[in-house]
Amino acid sequence: MHGGYESLSIYREAHDGMLASNMESGLNEGYDRLDEVLRILH
Repeated sequence: MHGGYESLSIYREAHDGMLASNMESGLNEGYDRLDEVLRILH
């Protein structure tokens, strides 16, 4: 199960890096825009 811990550590590092670079906010904005487009098209 050692590999599981290593994967979790890598995920955590990537997650922390994403937050540090403010990508999460950009991703959320992208999903908000997609929601708007889907509402218009539906």
